[in-house]
Amino acid sequence: LFNVLRGDMNLVGPRPEQPQIFSRLRHRVARYRERQQVLPGITGWAQIKHHYDTSLDDVGRKLAFDLEYVRRQSAAQDLKILLMTVPVVMFRKGAW
Repeated sequence: LFNVLRGDMNLVGPRPEQPQIFSRLRHRVARYRERQQVLPGITGWAQIKHHYDTSLDDVGRKLAFDLEYVRRQSAAQDLKILLMTVPVVMFRKGAW
């Protein structure tokens, strides 16, 4: 939360990626850089809709959710994602 208070992150947005992983993926996955159009978030659409990525195909699927979030970003969308995050975290329902 400290990074949110400092303005480096939002509560909702694409999850931040380690710089070395981002560097590799931006060259291997089309449109990967576009997820950087918004600040990273503690939770995001991809986190509640898809499990951990273990392959480039998974990265592509999560990227589609991230880009959908970038296109449709709004306070209402953020609230919806925050509310949907609660059962995922508390009860491991939804994404795993």
